Amino acid sequence: MAAPAAPAPAPPPANYLEIPAINHEIMDMDNNSTEDHMYGIWDAILNWTFPATSGYITRPQDRHGQFGGGGLGFSDFHTFQYNEATGQRSFILITQCKRYELRTRPAEWQAATEQLRDYLNLQHQTQPTHDVYGIVAIGDRVRFFKYNYQQKNVTAWRPPAGGLLPLSNTVGKRHWYDLVAEAPRVQRALEYILSHH
Repeated sequence: MAAPAAPAPAPPPANYLEIPAINHEIMDMDNNSTEDHMYGIWDAILNWTFPATSGYITRPQDRHGQFGGGGLGFSDFHTFQYNEATGQRSFILITQCKRYELRTRPAEWQAATEQLRDYLNLQHQTQPTHDVYGIVAIGDRVRFFKYNYQQKNVTAWRPPAGGLLPLSNTVGKRHWYDLVAEAPRVQRALEYILSHH
């Protein structure tokens, strides 16, 4: 008698919420969650989406140089990819995180966006040869940006048609995605960055 067939393997997760550990961390966020809670969530999301097995490294607290006043610039996460043939790195993404309780404060979004811009400017002293992106994540909300070297600035970004649907307009004009309710959209944006840098 033949042994019973092994069950079919489960399909891979479609987005980060289908990974139990990441799901638990996101669902455990509340107003008392500290910034390091955010670091754990985004460390897991970034390393799952941009895996080392494909040549990616995501460095926490990566140093980007000195600001004009002499202070050092450390981004929360800096993702890059090694070219297997040359060993050269392509710096593609900087992620800035803030604690959950700040998610409704426009001044915090502005400050985090300015930090992101400053770190990208410190990193890219010459014209990048590829697209460079940024993420600002505050609590359960996330915004995506694209770096513009000529303007030395970041602009709000989402993938072109066929990628993400436009942001809903339920509470005035918002520019962020919800990590839980819009997880498939957030994952599509991350995957677009993965394949378009």
